Formats: sequence, C-alpha cells, structure tokens
Amino acid sequence: MHRPQMKAQLGRNPDKTLPLPQSLSKVYTHIIFSTKHRKNLIDDQIENDLYNYAGGTCKELECNPVQAGGHKNHSHLLCLLSRKLPR
Repeated sequence: MHRPQMKAQLGRNPDKTLPLPQSLSKVYTHIIFSTKHRKNLIDDQIENDLYNYAGGTCKELECNPVQAGGHKNHSHLLCLLSRKLPR
C-alpha cells in the first residue's frame, strides 16, 4: 500500500520522511424528503417500502443508514456519509 510521504524536521536529520497520519471522519447527514405540495401521501401500505428503498440507496453508496422515519407528508433519513463519495 502506497502512503503519501511528508518531510519532517526531526532534530539532526531534516531529510527523513514520515508517513502522513491517517485522518478519521464521521459525517452524519439528516435528509428530509417531502411529498409534492406536502400532501398526506405516505400511508401504512407504502411506509416500510419507502424507508427500505431510502436505506438501500444509502447502502449502495456505502453510506450507513442510521435511522429512517417520518410522517404522512415527509420522511427523514439519518445516515453516516462514506469517505468514498466524491466531493
């Protein structure tokens, strides 16, 4: 595995190189979807399918869904963003 190198000023040997430290990140995002004109269209028949679809989409992007829920006219999705997503 190739790791980027950086120059480190270490006492008597300024040309010595050290690997860059590994960076860690945890970015949570809260996404809210609304029905058109905020109509009460999310009923018990489609609610589970809607949340499973949204969670499955997160998993395909390697973002871990944490929690999904909502009401008759909007839904919430909390997920942990993947570090592999393009910026």
